[in-house]
Amino acid sequence: DGGKINALWAKYRTRAKKNGIVDADSAAMDTLCKTIEQTLCIKIDHWVLCGLTAVREVVDALGGVTVNVPYDMDYDDPDQNLHIHLKAGEQVLNGEMAQMFVRFRSGYALADVGRMDAQKLFLSSLAKGAKQNLNVAETVNLVCRCFGKIKTDMGLDDCISCAKALR
Repeated sequence: DGGKINALWAKYRTRAKKNGIVDADSAAMDTLCKTIEQTLCIKIDHWVLCGLTAVREVVDALGGVTVNVPYDMDYDDPDQNLHIHLKAGEQVLNGEMAQMFVRFRSGYALADVGRMDAQKLFLSSLAKGAKQNLNVAETVNLVCRCFGKIKTDMGLDDCISCAKALR
């Protein structure tokens, strides 16, 4: 269908809403997975749709995430009420700061590619922090706390099993 993957998801979501599907987000994810499977000849076992609120809560529950911010990030967009102000250097980002970090895009030489690289860096640091700072019981508690804030085609038991396996 062309376009960026997030634009494709939005297109599928809009189509699902127009067709009267109550859970348009899940319908869009299912369709997107099928498209990716056909395009890349891979099998997608499960999907998770995670909004920024869930990211913020997970980071805060972990007591922050250590990230090396590559350079000062300053951006203001009053139309979106988006204000990003982070200083360069290694630091512990709280949930709000983490949200700023993963949303920043205006200063990367490669635009969205730079943003994706930063998001991969963040996710790697998040996983490392969770593994170091949470025992199995705390991991299960965090999954249970956040489960209602995400959408996925997995049940809670499967999410808990995945979290345990990732440890």
